Formats: sequence, structure tokens, C-alpha cells
Amino acid sequence: VDPYAGEGSLVRAGLNMGFQVVGIEKEKTHYDRMGEHVRNVLTAMTRGKAQFVSFDEEHAELNRKVQEADDAIKF
Repeated sequence: VDPYAGEGSLVRAGLNMGFQVVGIEKEKTHYDRMGEHVRNVLTAMTRGKAQFVSFDEEHAELNRKVQEADDAIKF
């Protein structure tokens, strides 16, 4: 897990070494570049058979709503 992934150098290195990795980046410009880099690595390694899952803004909104609901039921 790389909580400050930036453009994904450690994420790419982990993938190249065969690890399952999670990269977290809050800055949109870095996040977008990391996505491009990781897609390229996965495509090269798997000949296009891997799936890249991105936690985009739509998922962030859903996560926010779930968190609000969870907070509402805590006492």
C-alpha cells in the first residue's frame, strides 16, 4: 500500500515484481498520471487481459453517502 502514490512509481515497481498493490493519491493530476502509467504496465504484462479499477469521483460520492449513513446510526 502506497498512501502517497504520486504518479505511481512504487505501484509500478510492485506490479513489476508480481505484488498486488494499492496506490492512494488525492491530487487529481497525479492520480490521472498514475492511472495512465499503471494501465500501461498492466497492459504490457498481461497483453490486455488485466483490469484496472479506478476509485473515481462517482465512487467517492457513493462512499461519502455510505459514511454519512454509518455515522448517523452510531450513538
